[in-house]
Amino acid sequence: MLTRTLLLLLLVAPMYAAAQPIANMHREILQLAQHSPTATAILSRVDYDFERYVHGNNWEALLKGFGTVVHESAHHHNNNVTSKHWQQQEDKTKSEHYIINDSIEVLLEFEKVFNSRKLNKIVPDSLQKQIFRYPDYVGNRQVPLPLASQAHGIYGLMEEWSAYHLDARTHYELFDYYRQHQCDGYNNAEAWAKYMSTFAGNLVPYYEFKLFMSWYLQYAKQEYPEVYQRLMQHHKLRLVYTLIDNQYGEVVQHYKAMLPRLVSDLNAAGNAVEIAKGFSKKEWMFYVSTSKRSRKGYGLFEGELQMLIDLLHRKEHAVLNAFRLEGATIDNYEEYLE
Repeated sequence: MLTRTLLLLLLVAPMYAAAQPIANMHREILQLAQHSPTATAILSRVDYDFERYVHGNNWEALLKGFGTVVHESAHHHNNNVTSKHWQQQEDKTKSEHYIINDSIEVLLEFEKVFNSRKLNKIVPDSLQKQIFRYPDYVGNRQVPLPLASQAHGIYGLMEEWSAYHLDARTHYELFDYYRQHQCDGYNNAEAWAKYMSTFAGNLVPYYEFKLFMSWYLQYAKQEYPEVYQRLMQHHKLRLVYTLIDNQYGEVVQHYKAMLPRLVSDLNAAGNAVEIAKGFSKKEWMFYVSTSKRSRKGYGLFEGELQMLIDLLHRKEHAVLNAFRLEGATIDNYEEYLE
């Protein structure tokens, strides 16, 4: 039989370990990456101090910043590839590089495009303020050098979109790690609620950047028809869009299937959890009962996601369907590169 002291130590140990300082953050990040094929592939491509993106020195901080490490390391690798390509070209043609998944990368060159900030002319101010990432990646951010998502137009927007996909996919791939090492199977409902809230937040950019790229194509067709024609004739670019859309969309579907199953498993394990509307009535929450009279809620961004989905259903965004290369998949993509 366990003594009260030993039992207390066992109960406190997971929380205590989470707060313990990490002696070598770089090494621990690489060890955590072993639980995600996507993270392993990306971090094996770079050699720099990616631990800078973890703001803290314990496991809680590592887990919170791990997706950002993957996201920014994807940018780091892409920049390295395009810089090397630019140096090798006599005519200094611009290029953009994309990581599709843990085994597929695509480099493509592009001609002159217009700055994404021009979309401010067709995107209403109300939407510019309502869509969380629009100011930073498209419209209003003032920096000494414009972001690639602005200066490189749709090419830069798509590169940012791909990095968000890799962040989201990494989080999904860590499900078993969380179950075994962070959530005590299905006994730590609050840890699972935090996991799913972060997962839900990772889905928002899937829809945001589709809107940005749709507006870019619409504006090009209206004001820069020669740019629009080049984009539609650039089958390699359309292939990259299709593959990322397929892959990111797959992660979205995994989340939708996972959420109700997780709620069922948690309740079967003796927890009291539910998905219900919050105080705003627009936002759904992952609620965890902490006692008979209180519960904690973690946002699932349903209101924001539904707003973006409704926008994409408008007829003007059918331009994205025309931009896709129907039939292209990660299994046959090489046929489309010829």
